Amino acid sequence: MDSDSAVDLLKKLKDLPITLEVLQKTRIGMSVNTLRKKSENSDLQTQAKSLIKSWKKLLPGKLSMFGFCCYQNNEVD
Repeated sequence: MDSDSAVDLLKKLKDLPITLEVLQKTRIGMSVNTLRKKSENSDLQTQAKSLIKSWKKLLPGKLSMFGFCCYQNNEVD
């Protein structure tokens, strides 16, 4: 996949109603973050970073060092 296609997909992903449950089950945040880190395309990096930032707002607790993991009822999901 080329960078332009990836940017288009990230823009479409931003318009989807993503919930915390979807983030936890799909681990899409991990994939988007990996894409951001490995890409040299600044637009792709910006789009990915924006998505991750908006998804982090869905977290009720602290982020773990492993990505979009959160604490609920004193258990790690």
